[in-house]
Amino acid sequence: MIKIIDSFYLNEFFDMKKINVLVCTDDNYVPQCGIMLTSLFVNNKSNNLQIFVLSEEINENNKRLLFNTANNYGVDMHFVSIDKDMLQGFDNTIKLGDHVSLAAYYRLFCSNILPQDIDKVLYLDCDIIINTNIADLYNYNIDNYALAGVIDENYFFSEYYDRLDLDRNVITYINSGVLLINLNYWRKYNVTSRCVDCVHSIPQKLLFHDQDTLNVVLKNEINYLPITWNFQTAFLYCINQEKYEENILKEINSIINNPSIIHYTGTSKPWFSSCYHPYKNYYLYYKAMSEWRDWKLIRSESSVSKIKRAFYNIFCYLGILKKKETYIIKPIMKG
Repeated sequence: MIKIIDSFYLNEFFDMKKINVLVCTDDNYVPQCGIMLTSLFVNNKSNNLQIFVLSEEINENNKRLLFNTANNYGVDMHFVSIDKDMLQGFDNTIKLGDHVSLAAYYRLFCSNILPQDIDKVLYLDCDIIINTNIADLYNYNIDNYALAGVIDENYFFSEYYDRLDLDRNVITYINSGVLLINLNYWRKYNVTSRCVDCVHSIPQKLLFHDQDTLNVVLKNEINYLPITWNFQTAFLYCINQEKYEENILKEINSIINNPSIIHYTGTSKPWFSSCYHPYKNYYLYYKAMSEWRDWKLIRSESSVSKIKRAFYNIFCYLGILKKKETYIIKPIMKG
């Protein structure tokens, strides 16, 4: 099933001590993927990284840019194609208005697609920034687990558990943006087949696609990582502070000024020109170091919306309106 269509080797021999990283992208998301990888490479020069880029197809120019990014830091990179036939029936879960494609499910096939002599892989979403050395994360013990992940920013929503028939007293819903995956466990216990069966049996319930699938299938086989390894946007929302338990709030506050991995969840993406995310400067910092340094931020709002926001800011400045605080911290500079 594995089909590596292009590889870029800088090391002559395969090294089992390598940190294996999996990313999934398409042509539309290559800039975000490349900037994320740049942040990974900058902060992990002492590690022997090996990157697997899983995609249906990427054009030659985008492939060259990603190759150049790997080359700049002496990293091996492989492009792996996926057979669309594996996703038959999965389109029943994609609904009108969803901001994902079938590519969201690619990671569910990692144990089949990646080389069989790799026993572990770190999956990373493209809408994140790596802010530290990931060796401690990669060396996290998951021998007896299918994977390790961080609780979801909205784990307290009862709707998640009710919709998926999960027991809140047994499982805490995780976010799938950063996953340390035990490939040997997946192969031994047929995790991919179980995930496929889940998708086919309850497509109408899978609002968050692969994330819901993993929470349902692996509800008793997940280890939990510290929040710093997947610090999601909603952890910063003022409105959520009273909904988190004391230990969660303590953990958030202890890392809020320097999280290890920043995950730009929700609609506040740093590649939008109108984004005011407190960690946007982290993204811009690594963007300026990447092959996409000249890539322009995307205009994400209409002229009417910009005018409304300008008037709102003016009224708040004049004291006519009281500005609603979205985040519990102000923007943080990087670099």
